[in-house]
Amino acid sequence: MKKHLFILIGSIIISFINTNANAQGVAYIHDQGGNAWGANSYITDMDGAFGAGNWQNVTFQGVNVNALFSAANCFIYADGGASYDISMSNFFASNQVVIQNWVTNGGHLYANSAGWYNDVPVGFGGVIIFLGPGGCGNCANGSPTASITAGQNAHPSFNGPNNPVGTSWTGNYFSHDCINGPSGTQLETGSGGNTKILTELNYGGGKAFFGGETATQWHSPSPQVYNLRKNQFAYMVPCQPPCATKLAPALLATNVHCNDSMRWRKVSVAFGYRVYLGTNNP
Repeated sequence: MKKHLFILIGSIIISFINTNANAQGVAYIHDQGGNAWGANSYITDMDGAFGAGNWQNVTFQGVNVNALFSAANCFIYADGGASYDISMSNFFASNQVVIQNWVTNGGHLYANSAGWYNDVPVGFGGVIIFLGPGGCGNCANGSPTASITAGQNAHPSFNGPNNPVGTSWTGNYFSHDCINGPSGTQLETGSGGNTKILTELNYGGGKAFFGGETATQWHSPSPQVYNLRKNQFAYMVPCQPPCATKLAPALLATNVHCNDSMRWRKVSVAFGYRVYLGTNNP
């Protein structure tokens, strides 16, 4: 759908064009053995955020990787919790370049693992969903509690569209893994005040969540924990194509849409194009 707003300023007509051409596909990817922990909450969380039938349910072993990580999809949630951390680790190792390029080009990724056996290196310059030595015999990096990291209360995922969310949560365990490496902004903190349970990384034109949480059905209180997960998913959609990855405008084009707040605008044939930010007095 394309919407036009024409504003007359003196004798100059400015046309603001709002397009929605970027595909907004959503997918949940997991092991062929099923959902981690055998938990149905992965399905209900996705249905709650996007509606039943409005997202793809695919597996690490069976998916067409190039079709999944393509411009057709905006948001992908990958989970390798419990006994499926090894298959998730193998999947990211085999497809790291494709996944990183997809995020660079505007895709939104949520990579989560609360495993039993294995760390999950996910790339992005050395980010690791870290279980630690000896696996989860004692869940060395796990945490029975989580809370909003200091200074992050205003993050959209803690403020709707589903409420209440709360500021702290418990579980048995709430997480098994923590996040190591250059993983961006810490959003959730585990017991002890130092454990990174959820982080957000802006990467190229896209972004990624990295988490070590177990299934929401192990968490409390309710409905806060379910609202939190649905808000995290909702925050990741929609996606907008990054201006840096779009082709240069055609010769003599006057106003080329890039996303809802950024566009290429011709200065002159001699001086080329500038990127204008904002929809009001850019």
